[in-house]
Amino acid sequence: MAARTQSGITEYPIPTANSGPRGIALGPDGALWFTEYIANRVGRIAPGGQFMEFPLPTQNAKPEGIVAGSDGGVWFVESAANKVGRIDATSGQITEYPIPVRRALPKSIALGSDGALWFTEPGRNRIGHITTAGSFREYRIPTRDAGADRIATGPGATLWFTESEAGKIGTVTTAGGFTEFSTPGGNVPKGIAIGPDGATLWFTESRADAIVSVTTSGQFTAFSVPTKGASPLGIASGADGAIWFTELSKNKIGRLSSGSFIEYKVPTLASHPNAIVAGPAGIGAAMWFTEYRGNNIGAIAVTTPTPTPSPPPSPTPTPTGSPLPGERILHSFQGGSNDGANPLGGVISDSTGTLYGTTEFGGNVGAGTVFKLTPAGSGYTEKILHAFQYGQDGAQVPAGVIELNGSLFGTTTDGGGSEDACGNAPFRGCGTVFELTPSGSTYIESIIVRIWSDGDQSAFPLTGLASDAAGAIYGTTNGGSNSTGSAFKLSATNYRETVLYRFPIGSYPSALTISSEGTVYGTTTYGGTNNDGTVFSLAPGATGNYTYSTLYYFQGGSDGANPSSGVIVGKGGKLYGTTSGGGSGGNGTIFELTPSGSTYAETILYQFQGGNDGSNPQAALAADHAGTLYGTTYRGGTRNQGAVFKLRRVAGGYTEKILYSFQGGADGANPYAGVILDSAGAIYGTTVIGGGSANDGTVYEILPSGNARR
Repeated sequence: MAARTQSGITEYPIPTANSGPRGIALGPDGALWFTEYIANRVGRIAPGGQFMEFPLPTQNAKPEGIVAGSDGGVWFVESAANKVGRIDATSGQITEYPIPVRRALPKSIALGSDGALWFTEPGRNRIGHITTAGSFREYRIPTRDAGADRIATGPGATLWFTESEAGKIGTVTTAGGFTEFSTPGGNVPKGIAIGPDGATLWFTESRADAIVSVTTSGQFTAFSVPTKGASPLGIASGADGAIWFTELSKNKIGRLSSGSFIEYKVPTLASHPNAIVAGPAGIGAAMWFTEYRGNNIGAIAVTTPTPTPSPPPSPTPTPTGSPLPGERILHSFQGGSNDGANPLGGVISDSTGTLYGTTEFGGNVGAGTVFKLTPAGSGYTEKILHAFQYGQDGAQVPAGVIELNGSLFGTTTDGGGSEDACGNAPFRGCGTVFELTPSGSTYIESIIVRIWSDGDQSAFPLTGLASDAAGAIYGTTNGGSNSTGSAFKLSATNYRETVLYRFPIGSYPSALTISSEGTVYGTTTYGGTNNDGTVFSLAPGATGNYTYSTLYYFQGGSDGANPSSGVIVGKGGKLYGTTSGGGSGGNGTIFELTPSGSTYAETILYQFQGGNDGSNPQAALAADHAGTLYGTTYRGGTRNQGAVFKLRRVAGGYTEKILYSFQGGADGANPYAGVILDSAGAIYGTTVIGGGSANDGTVYEILPSGNARR
């Protein structure tokens, strides 16, 4: 397809359809190099618009950030493959270097003043360093679960990076020393770049819709983007001395100079402009950007005629959120030695109303906990039932627990071994399945499955467990050298493990659900015809074998994309679930799959709208006896801190209602897990962060009427 120009922006269609361009960088050869997240390639476009594409050696590697190195090569990170890659700018030869620790999830990469490459590892809360010879070092970020996002070269011997979960800007010297600055209002910093003066750093605030500068001493100045709900993402300095940025949600390119904004509409609708970089200097100088959904590389000349600038906005910090009527905090986690931190899983309840759950971090060595909350008067009393210890005990709890015969069962992502079998010291091991058995007023832990290596068993369980009527336990794992994941079953009598299915590389299976007939249902986040995920079943056979079937392939458009959680089974064998992407504006969906003979038909019950509505649900649904569906969204709501919703059947369809929008302060923020309901209709769940000064998450209660018990 030929390039097209409209309103000063030229778009160059990428030859490979649905390639998903993400990062972009100016190469040493004067061309623009970019990553193709979906097509698994590195692309090159000359300033004249000529393309070249290079497939990566590792399948489904998910390349993201990219930068020119000091050695004549172009370097990039592979988030799913857990590697750093280099492509020779002349020959196109690609070399890949495996990152020493597993699940680092590298996202962004920058060139340091020492000539080495520095990259973010949000999965391990570290900043990585690799020399051009392929030697690694890694440095742990001081703030736990910081969400290290983008990284940029700073002045002197520093690199600067955004901490999107912690709401901070971090710096690391080439000697490995850290400094962190909390952003005004604790917002969500994303892209970062050095300013035209070579001294000040600029970053995007996706939640606050702001462009913010920060000095090397930590002084912030924020400028509100004129278009609300813009979700600014990528940012770079232009040859014209201005700051340029992308507006992901509003499909614009923005320019900020001397406090004044100009915004340009991208011609392709819903293109999702992502990363942006300055092209070669000189005549025809332009800012180049990727269009993730539009499948284009865009360019806008820095001398493009401009309309009258918007008046300079005043710097406006976002106030800290506070609880609203309708929510009660049952517990705010404090982290440290005596409490847990950052619950990724939800809670379960027993007949007395006692709640049980887990935290990914916290405890005396920071490896995660299992807790219970017991009703006591008008509140709840917390007790830590077990604090994980790394090594053979397990570490990092990714989901909640289930109850069987009075015992609690769950998973740890790491630990379980005595040796560094998975290359993830100090965790030792590739994950566990654990049991906590009550003994008087305490609980005794037993590890019932140790994943010693990343071979046959496939490593790293990242989801919770399910059980059938006979007491057998089911779960999934997400890593390993032979596959990206597996579905397994532990027998009810002696917990003997059977692998039911091995998923193709790049699938990322979710938690499982077991029907009353014993059929196993689940989703994969990726895979399928468009790599937008699937819904699958594992049907039991007479001899104990299971038959795998794909029930639905998501297409990535209005039908949803990339489910991050499992499904629930409703009347008539219908399946209900959420997708984290797709739908209107890419904010996610709620779907229904109805069996029809040997196939399933999908119906979209709701498309999240973002803004005051929810967006990007990460958890499975819950249902009451009337068939009303309840759940959470990780983002969206009035403060973009997430929301609790219900979806009720009405004549002709469904209607959605936001029951609570998290404010990001004492009331919590970013619910990653779903909810449970009690017999009185109260709703219980967790938030990953927020909840007070520790910002380590909460357990909350909400009544559908909007009046929480006090």
